[in-house]
Amino acid sequence: MIDFDILKEAGTTNERLRKILTCTDTENPDHKIREKIEDMVSSRMTEHVTYSLRNHQLYSAVDMAWDSSPINKTTMPLVLYAQKRIDMKSCAKALEGVKSLEQYAKRDESGKIVDIDLPKFFEVNVNLVRSFVTRRLAAQVNKYNNLYPFFKYESRTTGPVGKLRADALSQRMDIMADQFDYRHFQTQAIRDMFLYGHSVAFPRASWERDVQWTKSPVAEAFKTDGSFEGTIPKVSRVTKEGLGWITPHPSRLFWDNAYPLTSINTDSGANYCGFWDVVRYGDIADNPAFFNRDVVGFSDAKDSVFVTFSDYFTQHYTKITPASTIADPSAYNDRVNNVGRYSGKMADASVIVGEYYWKCNPNEFGIGDYPYPVWIHLKVAGDNTIIFAEIMPSTPAAVFSFNENDSRLLNLSVAHELMPYQDQLTNLMTQLLETAKADLFSVAVINSDIFPDTDEGAKVLEDFRNTMAGKNFYASTHVLEASFQKLRDLGIDPRSDNVFKVVRSSPSTALTTIFQSIQNLLATAERLMALSPQEQGQPAPRETSATEVTIINNTTESVYNFISESIDEGRAAMKRICYECLIAKGASEVYLPVVNRYTDDVIAKAGFRYVPDEDEAVSSVGTRRTIVGTTSNLVHDYIFTSRDGSERALNTMSAQNLIQLFQIITQSQILLPNIPKDKVFEIVNEIFRLLGATDLRLQAPPGQEGESLLEGAGGMSPEAIQQIAQAVQQNSQDIQQIAGVLQGGGAPPNQPLQ
Repeated sequence: MIDFDILKEAGTTNERLRKILTCTDTENPDHKIREKIEDMVSSRMTEHVTYSLRNHQLYSAVDMAWDSSPINKTTMPLVLYAQKRIDMKSCAKALEGVKSLEQYAKRDESGKIVDIDLPKFFEVNVNLVRSFVTRRLAAQVNKYNNLYPFFKYESRTTGPVGKLRADALSQRMDIMADQFDYRHFQTQAIRDMFLYGHSVAFPRASWERDVQWTKSPVAEAFKTDGSFEGTIPKVSRVTKEGLGWITPHPSRLFWDNAYPLTSINTDSGANYCGFWDVVRYGDIADNPAFFNRDVVGFSDAKDSVFVTFSDYFTQHYTKITPASTIADPSAYNDRVNNVGRYSGKMADASVIVGEYYWKCNPNEFGIGDYPYPVWIHLKVAGDNTIIFAEIMPSTPAAVFSFNENDSRLLNLSVAHELMPYQDQLTNLMTQLLETAKADLFSVAVINSDIFPDTDEGAKVLEDFRNTMAGKNFYASTHVLEASFQKLRDLGIDPRSDNVFKVVRSSPSTALTTIFQSIQNLLATAERLMALSPQEQGQPAPRETSATEVTIINNTTESVYNFISESIDEGRAAMKRICYECLIAKGASEVYLPVVNRYTDDVIAKAGFRYVPDEDEAVSSVGTRRTIVGTTSNLVHDYIFTSRDGSERALNTMSAQNLIQLFQIITQSQILLPNIPKDKVFEIVNEIFRLLGATDLRLQAPPGQEGESLLEGAGGMSPEAIQQIAQAVQQNSQDIQQIAGVLQGGGAPPNQPLQ
C-alpha cells in the first residue's frame, strides 16, 4: 500500500511526473528522462498495438458467434419481400448501405435497382455459444451477486479490534459497490471471462469523487418557517466516491509477456500492462487534465493501421476518421521526423490512445528519491505522445481467467470450445429446413385445353392459378399448364379422364438422419461442458437412481467450484485495490454502521467513536451502531484475508469449532476458573456472528474483565454455566436470555433456560 505523504516527502509526485514529461529544454536533465520514458513506452505500445491487430481474429470470431442471429438487417428485408409483404422498391431501399446488397440486387445500365434475386437458401443460425455461456454465467452470477456485503473483509487476527476494522471496511465497500454498481460490472467481467478466456478489470481512475452543494445544516441560517434572506446558505457534500471499473475488449489488451497475465493479481510478475482504444482528438483537446495536447502527433505509418486492419475497425467501431485524410497544412508543422500534429480542425479525427500502466522504481528514473517500486498510469496518444501521468495507489488491474494456462499467451475459452459445434449445428439445421421444404414441393398440372381461348377463359385460368398458389412461401403450389391433346400427339398418354393433377415429391429419409445428427451433436457439446439434463431443467433421458443423481450433482458442483476459484482470484485483487485506494484517496472522515457486538472500549481502541442516533434501537443486543473515524483507522497491522465469495459458507464450520472450544472450557475444572470473563464473552459473541443468527454485545463490567465467570459479584454457579453451554450448542435463538444470564449474575441452579 502506497503512502502518498511519504512519496511527497521523497519528491515522487504527480507534479514531478508532469514536469518531466512536459520538459522541452534539451539542456535540462529532465528532458533526458522524458526521452528515456517516451522511447520505452513508444516501443512497447507500437509492438503491442500491431500484435493486437494482427491476432484479433481469435476474439473477433467470438463476437460474431455471440451476436449472430437468424434474422438480421440483411435478411429481414429479403424475408419480407419473399413473403410479398413489401415490394421490390421498398426492399432495395431497406438494403441500402448493406455491403452484401450486390449479391441480391439487379441493376440497369444507370445503376438503378430493378429487381431483387432472393437467395436460394436461408441460413438457420442456432446460437449455441450464447445459450451455454448464459447458463454458466447465471450459475456463477447468482452465487456472487447475492452476497452481502459485496466484499467481506476478514482480519487475519482474532482480536476484536481487527474484527471491528474488517466489519467497518466491509460496510464501506458495500456502499461503494452500490454506488458504482459492482454487481452489474462483475456480471460483465464474468461473461467476458467465459467468452474470451479472461477479462481484466481496470479502475477508470485512481479515485472518483462526486460533489454537490446542499443547504447548510446550520439552524441559525434559516428562519422558523424555513425561509432565508440573501444567498442560500450551502455547503459542499460528497455524494459519491470510490472506484469505477472497466473491462477493455481482450483484442486491445496487452501486458508484460515475460510473465503470466494472472501475476498482475498478486503483483508478483508483470512490470507493465494496459489496453488501447480509439477516441476523437477533440476529446483530448478539450480535457484540461491532459498535457501536451497541442503536440499530439500522427504519421502515415501510424494512421495506416486504420486501412491495413479495416476489417477489425469496421467490426468494433462505428466510424474511423484518420488524421492524415484531413487536408490541414498545420498538420505538417512537424516536431520530430516529419510527424504531423493534430489541430483544432481535426476534432473528429480518430486517435489511438493507450492506457499504459508501468511498474517502476522512481529513484532509478529520477522521479524523486523513493527507492521502491510503484505503479504509474500513463496515457499515450497518437504517435506515442504522453498526455497524462499519475501514480497509482495500488496495482492497476484485476484478472478474471478461466482455465488459464500460464505457459501460453493465448488460451481457449468456453465460447471457443463451443464455436465448432455451433457452426455444425447451424449447417444441420439449415439442411433440415431445406430438406423439409423439398418434401413439401408440389406441382399442379392443369389441362389448358378445357379453358376457352377467350378473355373469359384466360381470366378463369388466372383465378384458378391464384387459388392454387396459396400464401405459404415455402410450401407454395406452382401451377403448370399442359395441353393433353398435344401430349397425345407426341405419343404420350395423359389419361384424358384427368384434367387436373397434383404431383408431390417423395418424403425423404434424410430428415431422420439429420435429426439424429443434431441430437448427437448437442449431446457431445453438453458432455464437453459437463451439463446434466437436471442442470438444464430437463428430465433425464431414462430412469435415474438417487445415487446417480447425487454423483451427477457432485460432479456439476465440482465444475462450478473450479470456476468459482478463478473468479475468487479476480475478486480478491479487486478487494485489495479498493482497500488500498480507499486508504490513500478516500475522504478523511467516514461514518459507518457496524453491528452492535463491539464494546465501547473496542471502538475506542480501533480509533473510532460512537455516534448516537435517535432512530437507533435501545436494546443492548442485536442492534446496529454508527461509528465515525478516519480512513487511517481502517488500516490494519495485518492484511485482511482474501478468502471470500464461494468460501463464505465455511463460517458455519468455524462456528462449530468455537462451540466445541466453548464446551471444553465450560467442562474443564482447570480451564474455566482461569479463563478471563471478557474472553469467554468474546467467544460467545463470535459464535453467534458466524452462525448469522443475531449479534451479541456481551462485555464484562468495568473492573471485572480479568475475572472468571465463577468470581466476583457477577459470578455464577457451574450448573448455570453448563446450561449456557448447552444453549449455545443447540444454536438457541433466545439471545436475550443468554445475555441476561451472563451479565445479570446467573440463573438459579438447575433451572433450565427457556
